[in-house]
Amino acid sequence: MQKSVCRSRFLPSISNSLPVRAWCAVAIVMVMAVGMAMVSGILAWIAQSDAEAVNTAGSMRMATYRINYLVVKRENRPAQTPANAQALANQSTNHESQVQSQPQIQPEIQSQQLLPNDALSRSIPASQPIDSHLSKDELLATLTQDMQSRLAQLAHYEQSQGNRDNQINQQIDTIRQIWTTELQPTLETSVREGNRDALYAISLRYIDNVDKLVKQIQTRNEHRQSLQQNLQIGALLLTIIIMLAGLHEIQQNVLIPVGQLRKATQQFGKGEDTSVNIAGYEEFNELGDSFNQMTSALKAYQNNLEAEVAKKTYHLTQSNQALTLLYDFAKQLNQQPVAYARLQVLIEQFGAVLPNFDISLCLHDANLHNDNFKDAMAMHSLGIRDKRHLGRSFCHPAHCQTCDIKHDEGVWVYPINSLQTQWGELLVKPRHHHGKGIRKQPQPTNSATSQKPSPINRITLLDEQNWQNFADSQEPFFDENELLNTLANLIGLMFAGKKQREQEHQLILSEERNTMARELHDSLAQSLSYLKMQVSMLTTLLKDNQNPNNHKIEQVLSQTKDGLNGAYSQLRELLATFRLKIEEGSFDTALAQAGDEFANKGGFAVHLDNRLMSINLTATEQVDLLQITREALSNINRHAQAKNAHISLSQNQQGVVSLHIQDDGVGLQPKDDGQHHYGMTIMQERSHSLGGECQINNVLPHGTAVRVQFLPQAFQQKIE
Repeated sequence: MQKSVCRSRFLPSISNSLPVRAWCAVAIVMVMAVGMAMVSGILAWIAQSDAEAVNTAGSMRMATYRINYLVVKRENRPAQTPANAQALANQSTNHESQVQSQPQIQPEIQSQQLLPNDALSRSIPASQPIDSHLSKDELLATLTQDMQSRLAQLAHYEQSQGNRDNQINQQIDTIRQIWTTELQPTLETSVREGNRDALYAISLRYIDNVDKLVKQIQTRNEHRQSLQQNLQIGALLLTIIIMLAGLHEIQQNVLIPVGQLRKATQQFGKGEDTSVNIAGYEEFNELGDSFNQMTSALKAYQNNLEAEVAKKTYHLTQSNQALTLLYDFAKQLNQQPVAYARLQVLIEQFGAVLPNFDISLCLHDANLHNDNFKDAMAMHSLGIRDKRHLGRSFCHPAHCQTCDIKHDEGVWVYPINSLQTQWGELLVKPRHHHGKGIRKQPQPTNSATSQKPSPINRITLLDEQNWQNFADSQEPFFDENELLNTLANLIGLMFAGKKQREQEHQLILSEERNTMARELHDSLAQSLSYLKMQVSMLTTLLKDNQNPNNHKIEQVLSQTKDGLNGAYSQLRELLATFRLKIEEGSFDTALAQAGDEFANKGGFAVHLDNRLMSINLTATEQVDLLQITREALSNINRHAQAKNAHISLSQNQQGVVSLHIQDDGVGLQPKDDGQHHYGMTIMQERSHSLGGECQINNVLPHGTAVRVQFLPQAFQQKIE
């Protein structure tokens, strides 16, 4: 990362990308190559013009020699004095040495110096003789034109691109000025008048300036060649530096990241948790990030798969435990009646199997039309019991309307249905649910005991956020829904079986009682009827027989007749008791009808407060309670002389059933004979048969109270 920062500082305008940097390096090398080629071509082209300028300057020097030679020859004089000849020879020698020092640049100068006659012949038409045929004017014009053409070539060289130099330009101007102002006028004078010495002196100075021009051009040409060599060396060094930098870039930004990726791939292939931290080109950085994302994604997938396997394993374990509980409970249903204590344990165990849910079982009377007057019974899992300090409890009808468990928006409600009868609801609330959900009907099941849900039946879908939390917690929703539906249906089967067994027991008991009633009617009832007829006949005979002791006999017969009538009435009541049976779901109706019956017989008001669910009683217990109530009402009718009778039937939190019957009559009389206490004995015996006790006491200011308490069989069974 620090290397990348350093590179970004040195190359802020170049992206840290392999293609970009590669193209930049190639572009730099190409620009350098093209630039060097262009510079070399320009310098070569300029050097070519320098050589032409040097040749032109040499030809000017040769033309000066020729002018002096022709002037001397024109006058038919010796070429020059010894001193002049020696000076010209020295000048020629100096120029020849300069030409030999630059043989490649000044080939024409050397040729003209060594072969002056050839040069002269090239400048003069071959058809014209040099001496004899040219006049002075022609010779002067020829020599002047030749020198001016050479000066024009230098002027063109001076004005060309790349050859503009102040010193060289000044030197060319000096040569042109000497020719124009000195040498040309002197040449005309010498040709016309023969002034050779002045021409010779000016020619020497003219040649010296031409030599200076040649030296300046040569110096500039050497400088250009040195510049070209330096540029080539610099380009070569820069190319080497670029190549070394490229190799370093490849090492740091390509080879090292590739090695890191290769090593990380090998480690990942061995199952190790690995990642790479690549500091290279952007492409390799992205490749490293993609590799890290891939390994992270694969690791996350692996963790998710492991979590899913653990989740499924836990779910299967939970399902197995729940199915085991349901199987054991169903097996008990087939073997014996299930006590409420066992049902409470089932709810607690189911709550332990589904720890994310609070489970409550709410049971109420099957007669929904009378549900507003009956207490309901609730059983809770350990979660609710710990939070609310609730176990098995009996709820007043008013409490059901304000129950925060039943009316919580997050509660799923499963109906307990069987045989077209609703026994209650199974209330399930996810512990993680907060706030309101969306209610919907429960999922349909294939159970034969389920029926069309009533409007109260509902199940709650969580909102999206809470549903995600629920999905991450433990188990899938639909499996739990099926388990809870199965639990609700199984509890419904329990009550259906209980109801069916009670009906069977009531049928058997009714048949036995009807048999006993028929036998009593055929035997004892007929005997009593016969005795009554005999007493009536005896009374008639006594009236016909006038005997002073008849009044005593009539008194005995009257008492006998009263006894027979009482025995006959009791027998009829006993027969009615034997024939008494409770129709399906009519315990409450039978109790109310008994109250109405004796109210009509005795002319007193009967007030009934029945808050006991008949589902908590067996068929025998229902018959015994009904018989105790009828016996108490019968005693009130015969002896109490009461105006009001109150009947109260309830069950406390421990499951104890209480029957309380009270009147406002005369109360118990201490001198009542045994005949009057026969009904109380019957109530005592039936109370003992229920496993309870019966208390009969006077109440203030007047009246009698009968209190019967017992624990129903459904609440007596213990868990083995």
